[in-house]
Amino acid sequence: MTKRYVSNVIRSRGEPMETHSPDVKWTLAPDVRITVTQDGGVLLDINGGQCYTLNQVATTIWRTIEDHPGIDVNGIVAVLAKDFTVPREQLAADTRELLDHLRRQHLIRSSGLGTAPKRRWRW
Repeated sequence: MTKRYVSNVIRSRGEPMETHSPDVKWTLAPDVRITVTQDGGVLLDINGGQCYTLNQVATTIWRTIEDHPGIDVNGIVAVLAKDFTVPREQLAADTRELLDHLRRQHLIRSSGLGTAPKRRWRW
């Protein structure tokens, strides 16, 4: 069995954080716009000058974050479970993967991270 993620720990502002912790809250980047189509959506990153296409599930995730700023992964999965007949575990895994991808592209932001490891001070 292969791992879906190389590591659940990333670095942001020099501090470790768990991107998939239930404490992480998600918001949209302020300079990203969406156009919804019948097939999904198209994102425009105004600052980066890039366009990204989203399928219907990804568009639903985007719109959920848009409608509920600060929502966590469990909240997003609960919304998806109402519309898609996919096992909840698969919805959660796919949602985490998309969130991680969107975050790496600076299209969404995460906050409310879990606790960082304690630092040991040497005097």
